[in-house]
Amino acid sequence: MQAVRDLSHALEKHGVRGLKPRADGRFSLSHDGGRRVDVHALPDGRLVMEASLVSLPEPGAARATLLERALCFSTLCMLERHDVLCLSLDARSLVLQGEIPARAGAAAVEQALEGFLNAVDVWRSVVQP
Repeated sequence: MQAVRDLSHALEKHGVRGLKPRADGRFSLSHDGGRRVDVHALPDGRLVMEASLVSLPEPGAARATLLERALCFSTLCMLERHDVLCLSLDARSLVLQGEIPARAGAAAVEQALEGFLNAVDVWRSVVQP
């Protein structure tokens, strides 16, 4: 897949060599002191980046406040940002997802990954209790 090759080339510039998928097909990247970003290669060649933002509190006032703050921020920045706030598959945490188009090229992949990592940092500052 071209996008995976572009991702490998972009990461090699930062000293990451030999990018290998996990058993589930995802690539895991460590960012900023061990924070993980998972990259999923889709059948059509696109890459989806995903990072966990925060575990959700038990249902109640704290959870409602956190979700309200996250949704408000999402609404305010949706026209300028292309990352998407999501609920994890197990509904226990909020995750951020971003997409890299198929055949984007190594430079565009590097730029998209960098932008996503910056977005993750901004989102984490918004949703941290």
